[in-house]
Amino acid sequence: MESYMKNTLPKATTLPPRVENVQIESKIIMPKLASIIVNWMNKKEADATRRKQDSLYKFNLIYRGSRDGIDSDSFRSRYNLQAPTLVLVKCQGSQKIFGGYSPIEFYNYNYGDRYVHSTDSFIFSFENNEDTQNMKLSRKLYVANKEGYYEDNLKDDSTYTIEEFEAFRIIKQY
Repeated sequence: MESYMKNTLPKATTLPPRVENVQIESKIIMPKLASIIVNWMNKKEADATRRKQDSLYKFNLIYRGSRDGIDSDSFRSRYNLQAPTLVLVKCQGSQKIFGGYSPIEFYNYNYGDRYVHSTDSFIFSFENNEDTQNMKLSRKLYVANKEGYYEDNLKDDSTYTIEEFEAFRIIKQY
């Protein structure tokens, strides 16, 4: 009322409502990088501001290499074709993080030839857990003669050893 009587604007600033940060139980990435991945899942730019009306996601840890074993047999036995899935890999002796997202199951080819595809899958890399400048994203998948590969913007001639491996089932919450 005082501001109205003096014909001045109040000093209080109204801020937009805060959007809950992405929560993830990861030994590999922090919530800041998880928010970037969620933006990519929603086909937005990495630095897009999350809004109140944006979907929320729950990340259910279904596999951790340090707990369950870092080998393909352990992964296949526990994974059980759960989708959509986020996979994260931390490299030993480096801060490098690789990962991928797929809304469809990873099939075990011992069950016969199954061909599935999605335009929503992607792979990515971060130079470290604080990296928001040098991250790389590859959405485009090329397929020819039954061989497929993503565009080479993630190409790296280095050889890495896996330090930690995590897989999360993604549950969209409305």
